[in-house]
Amino acid sequence: MRNAPRTVVEENDDDDDSDDSDSDDSDHSDTKDQDKQDKTKKNDEHNSDPSAARATFSKSYSTLSIDTSVKHFKIKNQLGRWDDPLNKMDTKTDSSVSDILKFRKALTYMDLEHPFSESFGPASTRDELLTSAQAVYKLLLLLSEGSSILPFSVLAVLVENENGTVDKRKRKNLRKIFPPDSRGNVSLLTFVMGCDSVYKKLRYFRASVGNSSVIDKVLEDIVDTLFFFVLVVLILSLLNLNPWPLLVSTSTLLVTFAFAVGPSAAKAIEGIILVVGRRPYDIGDRIIISSNPGGSTPGLGESWFVEDITLFSTTLRFGANNEVATVSNGSIAQARITNCAKSKKATVHLTMRFHIRFHEGSNLPDFREALDTYILNNPNRWDSIAFLRCEEINTDDEFVLYRLVTRSTQSWQPAPRVLEHRAQLHRFCLDLANKMDVLYESPLPSRVIYTGGEMVDTANPKARRAIERQDSFVEASQPALPVDDSGSDPQASEEFQRSPLKRTGNDKRRTDKREK
Repeated sequence: MRNAPRTVVEENDDDDDSDDSDSDDSDHSDTKDQDKQDKTKKNDEHNSDPSAARATFSKSYSTLSIDTSVKHFKIKNQLGRWDDPLNKMDTKTDSSVSDILKFRKALTYMDLEHPFSESFGPASTRDELLTSAQAVYKLLLLLSEGSSILPFSVLAVLVENENGTVDKRKRKNLRKIFPPDSRGNVSLLTFVMGCDSVYKKLRYFRASVGNSSVIDKVLEDIVDTLFFFVLVVLILSLLNLNPWPLLVSTSTLLVTFAFAVGPSAAKAIEGIILVVGRRPYDIGDRIIISSNPGGSTPGLGESWFVEDITLFSTTLRFGANNEVATVSNGSIAQARITNCAKSKKATVHLTMRFHIRFHEGSNLPDFREALDTYILNNPNRWDSIAFLRCEEINTDDEFVLYRLVTRSTQSWQPAPRVLEHRAQLHRFCLDLANKMDVLYESPLPSRVIYTGGEMVDTANPKARRAIERQDSFVEASQPALPVDDSGSDPQASEEFQRSPLKRTGNDKRRTDKREK
């Protein structure tokens, strides 16, 4: 880290004439001199301690960066999503011999015990990588002046050139590998996850190169066979030996064989074109195969991981239960193949119901501001908010339906991680709505039957038994009415008449008949 620029304090020329001034201005001049001496002393102490200057500069720069990132995030959400289109002119297609030699040398480094250099430590296996990454993180903390979390400024030294300039492309890639939080720090988990992601890409790339070499060898054998066949025909023609009668005599056999293996050969050729020409997937990719090209994409529960690729078949592993299956390339050549590894910035959807008072006052702006703060404080998980809009307003049930769409920083390749982040975001929204007292609670289901007279809730077992036994209608809160089993006994009938329970319907008519 370079020292902060020194602060130069310019002296005022008028201070040299302070002794010649009047006695009334002498005290004021002495005070000015004392203040300037104090400022000069502080500046000298500030410049003599480079660590203090660097800490002050880092603090002010981090504060400025946080304010700028907040404004940038809000403006980006207002403008909407837009990605730079792919420019094929920027892709370098010509490869020199030097590039090929460098590539082969890089492949040899991938097979070493220390693919990330000797200073990083052994990383031939994933366990060794995790151990070495934690050790390197502890060593980097020594450069952060006693901080328990590694500042991103320590890693930013890697993007500086020899002349002191910053390589923007390297800085962008470094932030993708080790994304800092809103305070500009990189936690231990983020650092280890970044190293682990690079290790996985390294191993998958090495496996893809080996698999491509095998496929190229099979293609080379097929092309060599056709080449030597044509070469033999030409040599026989040059020797005045006509090979065409022999070929015509076997034409009948060739036509019969073509009818027999024609469909299989067509499928095989389609599979070869899929693997060699299209290459919709690679080893380690999560893919979703749909037989209907125009239909909706199946869920992530029907995704497969690519284990091996040959010229004629592909070995897949089912993501739900780790079942391994082998399919021919020709059978999936006409299907729609969704590559989750190439689906960058996964978009997740959330549907939430709020009470209709959510639209009262400043509830909606406060909710959106809190949501923006949550997204901004989790830059390792979320990129931005696509939209938050009202889909339905139901005045009868007094609720509003909102749809929230956010973009993740991850692709759909690590689908469990994206779904976990989605669940945490959903829980945050529900907790926030509960604190704001706008969370919608559905009413309990109740079946009410009205047959005349009074309303009776049939969910109450006592009321239902009273209806069955007495053919009367009572309120749900009252116990079952007693049945008049007194017969012709006048005393029991009189007690039944004095009962405090309310009688309606047939009970009253039966009582009137007994009295008559």
